[in-house]
Amino acid sequence: MSNTTVTETAPGTLLSDGRRAAMVPALGKHVRMARRMQQEAGHDFYFALIAQVTTIDGQRIVPEDLDNMPMRDVAVLQAIVEGN
Repeated sequence: MSNTTVTETAPGTLLSDGRRAAMVPALGKHVRMARRMQQEAGHDFYFALIAQVTTIDGQRIVPEDLDNMPMRDVAVLQAIVEGN
């Protein structure tokens, strides 16, 4: 297995750079906050939602953190949120 492969493992998801993303199950409050971030700050809804429920190596993230993340990692995190 290549070290650039995104794999889901417990606990969390191993990103291509070796960091580990953990996500809590999305709740209605997360959707509401993501919508507010979309309206007030112009964030992409899914980036805002991912930021609401994700930590990377135990640290909270903001939507801008996803801007510089490899697309394959963002796609995996988005798929997890959508399937949540």
